[in-house]
Order: sequence, then C-alpha cells, then structure tokens
Amino acid sequence: MTTRSKRSAFRFDSGAKKISYITAEEEGNAELLNISTIGCALVNMSQPVEVGEKILLRIATGRKEGCIEAQATIIRIDKDSTAARFTLCEKETEAMIRSYFSTIHRRVKTRK
Repeated sequence: MTTRSKRSAFRFDSGAKKISYITAEEEGNAELLNISTIGCALVNMSQPVEVGEKILLRIATGRKEGCIEAQATIIRIDKDSTAARFTLCEKETEAMIRSYFSTIHRRVKTRK
C-alpha cells in the first residue's frame, strides 16, 4: 500500500522486509515497516539505538543495481517502531527506493 505522508513524500509499506544497518559501533538487523524518499520506520531492531544517533541503512534488492544505502538519523523511538530520517540520500538512491518499492507494491496488489 502507498500512502501520502504529511512530509510530502510517498510512503511505501514494505511488508516487513529485512534490512541491515550499521551504527558507529556495530551492525544490526531490523524489519522495515515503511519507507519513503525522506525516511523510514523500523521494527525488531537487533541492536539498540538512541534518538539522534546516525546509522547507515542497507536494503538488499536482488537487482543488478545492488543494494539501497542511505545515511539516516534516528528521530523517534516508541514502543511500536523506530523512525529514521535520511540525512544523505542521493537522487539515484531516491529513484531506486521509488522503483523497488513500487514494484513490490504492484506485485502484492496483483496477488489480491
């Protein structure tokens, strides 16, 4: 499902896609709850993070373009999810996010 976020970017539900991330000290894994070109929501993070902490997200796509990588800052942590805002996300990366997750959205929609 795609929804229009308050922050003027399309948000894609990811179907709990597994991703990896790197903090200043260690690597971790999480599930991606949703994503847009300006940030994402994560759940089930294997390593703890704090608000204000910088992380590098890596999303494997299985495509020839490789994985999606974006630097982000943790902006909110609550009982249900952790929100991260992208601080360095190249135009090419934004295009990959839109292309990859809209393809997933179309596949899920056609299965229903």
